[in-house]
Amino acid sequence: MPGFAPARLVPIDYHLGPRAEQAGSCETILAQGAGNMFPKSGNKFPEGSIRATEAAYAAAIAKALASEVGTSRLATKTVMFWTGASDRSARHWLNGDHGPGGLHLILLARNSTAVMKTIMQLADQEGLELTIELSAARTALIRATAIVEALTSKGRQD
Repeated sequence: MPGFAPARLVPIDYHLGPRAEQAGSCETILAQGAGNMFPKSGNKFPEGSIRATEAAYAAAIAKALASEVGTSRLATKTVMFWTGASDRSARHWLNGDHGPGGLHLILLARNSTAVMKTIMQLADQEGLELTIELSAARTALIRATAIVEALTSKGRQD
């Protein structure tokens, strides 16, 4: 075809990209920082007074679970029943090897007051603990009142 020049074939080292031919050697590319395509231009997140880690989270949840259900085989079965998780996952949570995530954490908090308190402490929301305790007390009073009313109405009918 007239006016058509074939493209120049450039050997590409797939680990280094098309810059390999321009730079010359692997050592030169590595010295130039080949892995950094974009400069760091964003802000850094401020570091708080407490640095949360996965290990600290897992240990806190394990401590809360142990205080409520213990660490026995029955405890593992209880955690499995509460969450629908596997035996292995429940054992990891109880041992503090890993912490539960997402839905499993919510299900644990629903069934364990100790886990809910731990979540509040980890989130620096300890003031909400009183609200949770008051809500639990209110629920218990409502249940007790319903039982008393049922028993007294049954006694009147007899």
